[in-house]
Amino acid sequence: MLTTIAFYGALCATFVYLAMYGGKTGLWGGSLFIATSLLSFMVAFMFRHEPETRVLLMPIVDILSLGWRMALAFLSTRRWPIWVAAFQVNVVSAHLSIWLVPDWRGELYYAMITVWA
Repeated sequence: MLTTIAFYGALCATFVYLAMYGGKTGLWGGSLFIATSLLSFMVAFMFRHEPETRVLLMPIVDILSLGWRMALAFLSTRRWPIWVAAFQVNVVSAHLSIWLVPDWRGELYYAMITVWA
């Protein structure tokens, strides 16, 4: 629980920074980060006793996040949304690889998802 509190503290500090200095792109990007993290937290919490359902729902959240981040990258004049969308492609690719080859689950999968964090 301490990790979750620390994460949301850092996320709120990041949002404040983006809102103050990031302009419209920073405000939208920060809002998308918060919305996606809350959606992920809700899925993980609601389906904590059903790992099969969670394994199916988390990639959907990540795919929605990729769509939002790509839209932000296309609509923005800044460069950082492109990098963030590219990192999210890594996460979605990791999910896709697990869907196609379930035996790969394990350390490689988690390394692919968290490498950019």
